[in-house]
Formats: sequence, C-alpha cells, structure tokens
Amino acid sequence: EKGYVIKKQDKYYLKTSTRIKLINILSLNENLKFLNEYEDFLNDHDMKALPQEAFAELPVMRNVELIQSDRLNPFKATDTYKRAMTRQGRVCAICSYLHPECKRIISAVMEQETGLNLMVYKEVAKYIQKCAMNYQQHDEIRNKYFNIKRLDYEPKIAMVVSEKEIVLSFHRIEGVIDKNSCFISTDQTAINWGYNLFKE
Repeated sequence: EKGYVIKKQDKYYLKTSTRIKLINILSLNENLKFLNEYEDFLNDHDMKALPQEAFAELPVMRNVELIQSDRLNPFKATDTYKRAMTRQGRVCAICSYLHPECKRIISAVMEQETGLNLMVYKEVAKYIQKCAMNYQQHDEIRNKYFNIKRLDYEPKIAMVVSEKEIVLSFHRIEGVIDKNSCFISTDQTAINWGYNLFKE
C-alpha cells in the first residue's frame, strides 16, 4: 500500500529507495552502538573540532578500536601514530603536536615508497622541515613526495590516514591534544572518510 515493496511474478522485492532507507537505518544503528560504547571518552573531548561536513558524511563506525596508553606501555598511542605515518603508499596526516620520534619517522618516509602529505601547525612545521633538510641518507631514497602545508592555527584533531588504516585523536575539553589515546580503524569506508576529511 505504501509502495515500499513491489510484486513481480509472484515474488516480492524491495524498491531501491526502500533498500537505501534500510541501509541508512542499519548504519545509524552501528554508529549509535559506537557512540554508546565510547560515550564517556567522547564527552571528555572536543568533538566540535571536526567540520560539520565530516559529521554529515560520517561512515559506519565498525571495526573501531580505542588505543590508550597505560602503565605497561605509556607510548601505546604515539607508537600507533609512528606506525601509521611510516606506512607505504599514500599517507595523509594532520599533526597537532611534534611526535617524539620525528627524525626516525622522516628517515623511514625517505627510505620507502611513500607519498606523505602533512598538514601541520606552523611552529611544528619548522622543526619537521629542519629534520627533513638535515636528513642523512643511509639507504636509497625511494620517497615519492613529501609535502608540508603550514597552518596558522593549531588543528583540533590529529589524524593519519593510509591505504591500510585511519588513526584519529581529539583535543581534550581542557584544550590540549590527547597524546595518550587514539581511535584506529582498518575499515575501508572509514579510510575513505579520512582522505575526504584531509581534503576538506
């Protein structure tokens, strides 16, 4: 009666518009589970830092893991960022702070087939450029490109997206970047969302 289902030769089919509505409902359900699971964590962070367009295109949040530093491994989150930034292929990163192993990351980037696009606060960019200029070649340089865009403001998020994963951190409500925790996902829709966020 409502036109959601059509009948063809004694078989019933969902109309395309109905299928899209159902997919959207199921996607919303997955995201509500994610928000419910990490409610306390998200409430302690500045989620307004993401542009509204990013929320409008928020992917289905499945296969997401929260990485948090602990007493056994106080560098768990920063190690996750280091691994993500030294991935091969196309890597895009928004840097809110200077990684403690910046020199090693630059060496790794120079010596493997990587294309790295960085978006960095201008104060941090100075040091990264200095490290890149002072890089001493150990192996053959295989780097495809290494682009740095200086920002006049400190970004309120930290993100690394590669063809394998997306890693994302937020500023705490107090106004400082949370260096001790990050979300990580290997879901392809989340990775595509990360690339689009970087473009925005």
